[in-house]
Amino acid sequence: MAYSEPLIDRSPEVFPVLEEPVRYVEVVSAVVSSLKEDAAYENHEQGHTWKFTYGTAEVFVHLSGESPEDTLLVWSPVLSLPVAEPAKLMQKLLEKNWSDT
Repeated sequence: MAYSEPLIDRSPEVFPVLEEPVRYVEVVSAVVSSLKEDAAYENHEQGHTWKFTYGTAEVFVHLSGESPEDTLLVWSPVLSLPVAEPAKLMQKLLEKNWSDT
């Protein structure tokens, strides 16, 4: 089966060409600053990392680089290990991952 038209419309009307490249570090910094003004920031070989407390949660944000192909990771520890019953915890996490996320 062959298609005569592309499956995704990539015309300039749908996907406008940006005149200036997106500055991802500035975008992430602005969002983090809007959540917490005193966030710690580190620029290192592996990218850019922010750390801050939001409510009672300690939050980490990592941007691996400054191109669209790089990754953005956001994580927050929610449980200290080891736990009393690791098998039950793993079962619960697998169930939640399948049904809730």
